[in-house]
Amino acid sequence: MATSVNRAVKQVLKADVLNDYEVLKLIRLDNGLLMEFYSMELIIVLSYKWNTFYTNLFRKWMMKRMFESRKEIIPMFLSSVQSDKGGFC
Repeated sequence: MATSVNRAVKQVLKADVLNDYEVLKLIRLDNGLLMEFYSMELIIVLSYKWNTFYTNLFRKWMMKRMFESRKEIIPMFLSSVQSDKGGFC
């Protein structure tokens, strides 16, 4: 699991979606080893890369937390429009 997490972190950082200096922090422990700490932003991105019981649980918890403080429901509408050149935007 650790190798797939490391691989996924490298893919996200390589895609230049997030900046490594904002989402990754290395801390040297008393025993001399380095420990990586990831920001919540990176953890959220990684949670969408896998479809497991725990990532689904985390995403549901995250969405609940995000919307539980709102008193009103905000309607959202997403649409795709085909451009003259055949692509979608």
